[in-house]
Amino acid sequence: MNEACNILLFNEDDICKNSSLSLEICRNLLNRLSQSIGYFNSKFPNTFQDPLNSPWDYNTLFEKPILKFSRGYLVPLMFLFPTVLFDSFQFDIFKDEKYKIKYDAIRYKWLEKKTSTLLCRVFPKSHVFLNPKYPNGEEICDVLVLFDRNILIFQCKSKKLTLQARTGKSFKKIKEDLEKSIKDSLEQGVRAKNYFNSTNFPKIVLGDRETTIDMKQVDSRNIFLISVTLGQFANITTRFMNLEPDLKLFSSNEFPWAVCIFDLEIITEILDKPYYFIHYLLKRLAIEKTDFELTADEIDLLNYYIDKRLDFNYEEFKKKDKKLPYLVGLSNYSKEVDEYMIRKYQLIENPKKPRVNIPVKIEKLINEIDQLDISYKTKIVFNILNLKFEELEYLLENIDKIIEKARKDKKKKDKKLPYLVGLSNYSKEVDEYMIK
Repeated sequence: MNEACNILLFNEDDICKNSSLSLEICRNLLNRLSQSIGYFNSKFPNTFQDPLNSPWDYNTLFEKPILKFSRGYLVPLMFLFPTVLFDSFQFDIFKDEKYKIKYDAIRYKWLEKKTSTLLCRVFPKSHVFLNPKYPNGEEICDVLVLFDRNILIFQCKSKKLTLQARTGKSFKKIKEDLEKSIKDSLEQGVRAKNYFNSTNFPKIVLGDRETTIDMKQVDSRNIFLISVTLGQFANITTRFMNLEPDLKLFSSNEFPWAVCIFDLEIITEILDKPYYFIHYLLKRLAIEKTDFELTADEIDLLNYYIDKRLDFNYEEFKKKDKKLPYLVGLSNYSKEVDEYMIRKYQLIENPKKPRVNIPVKIEKLINEIDQLDISYKTKIVFNILNLKFEELEYLLENIDKIIEKARKDKKKKDKKLPYLVGLSNYSKEVDEYMIK
């Protein structure tokens, strides 16, 4: 312990020197974030008094992550520090009832704007709309994306899990927190979805102009409800059906994709093409229909999408005995994404971005399809992305055959006349394979 202290201890002067902040500011910061051994928060007087309840007790390191000794200061759990900086000062603000109202409005607006900004990484800015309204002036949703026969409805909620819910001490608190965040946003999204489906030509107000959506050009199955949260819900929202029999939150049996804004930031950086993003969304929602429980966080699932496009149709995922509960665990599957983010943002390197694991030729084909000016191009890409690896290889073989035949047939009899190469119904071999 003494050797560790000699290496890891620091004092006010060290912070002052390395941060260029005044000594007074450094002292105030350390006073707020440090605790002496034996410190207890007066609001939690029974902390660590009952061994049976201690796993759910309030840990003062989440409030004051720095330990204070006579010779200096020590950070025992460095990985907690970013979380504490993000959360702890917020509770200081909550103590000021007058400012809390203003703060709630500010962070909600920030969440909306941040969501819109992140989506503009993926979709053209002209397809992303902040605070669209019904003709009567009511807000439809926080952010709306209209892209190639797809409608994405985003509702933002700044509610976070309470301590009792986060530690799992109170199931009632978990349900209350989910009702105030995910359920409320889902109900708002369902209302918007019903409005779009209520007529062939619904009117909406985007900025200062009214526009009409032709629902005949929209795939009604691809109106997506997404709840963006400020707080991390971890495994709770990965698959709602894990808890829905007990929670009974979603009476319509329709589930949103609930994603934390900081996970969305990573997802939009990795899956920065519309077809990848929407395909990931489709596969995420399909998890609710699996016949097994799933434990994983959002980035685990993102990494599994990169690896196997969130495909669970493999032998190892099949339930052996339908009478027994079946659990699939993907916890800590996020190695590739984690490594990329650490190297880029902590080590300030220029790492290669993880790419979806498909053949390079297929990736080029998808990019070419994406450049086409047709309304079904995203659907076409989805069909390709849904193929397994061996099916993709088979598709490539037949595409090469088609191209080679077209080249051989390209001799024109009269160069002055237009020339058409017909390949309609040439898919017989591929069709037979896919049917089998």
